[in-house]
Amino acid sequence: MQVTTFASGFDLEQLLGSLFGEGGGGDAPESYGLFAHWVNTHVEIPNAQETPFLIVFGDIHMHTTIAKGQVEHFLGDKTSRDLDALQEWQKVTQKWNTWFLRRPGGKRGDQVDDQWGKAIGAQKIFHIEDEQRAVDYAMGLVARSWGYFDNFQDNMRARQDETKVKQISKPIEMICPRCGAPIPVDADGMFKCRFCGTTLKL
Repeated sequence: MQVTTFASGFDLEQLLGSLFGEGGGGDAPESYGLFAHWVNTHVEIPNAQETPFLIVFGDIHMHTTIAKGQVEHFLGDKTSRDLDALQEWQKVTQKWNTWFLRRPGGKRGDQVDDQWGKAIGAQKIFHIEDEQRAVDYAMGLVARSWGYFDNFQDNMRARQDETKVKQISKPIEMICPRCGAPIPVDADGMFKCRFCGTTLKL
């Protein structure tokens, strides 16, 4: 597992450049639970003024159990027992606005959706249509939450044609970026989500 510290601007660019593809892919299921445990035990966000985003990009279900040997080997931590992966993700959602961006190809409502729904909430599973635009989907969720969705779309138009901008924007515009609840198609202006209370500029 490769991680960096939090950063922005040039520092972020340098840190991202230090990451590399390890090759070989993973198994099925994969070890998403180990990452969740690392977030719960090694990541601190004491200065966060609002719930920060944590966006996972994937396509498969996870091992339900995190072996204590893996925790010790990969994280260098000691634990007296194996850990429950779903419980670790449920802990993550208490501090992070957690989303699972699912790659194209999976069937809605299948085993992957079912397990991730138990882990982070079914409404926080986001099926993307173009995995080459995965970062755009993620940035769109953040921009929507912060009230800068128009700016996000303008930025994307500098790189993509209008058809692609609409394809990326449409599913993001239909959900609350905080809780994943549906937004009425006729909503306009300042909209307050009736599920989580988030106010959005539509």
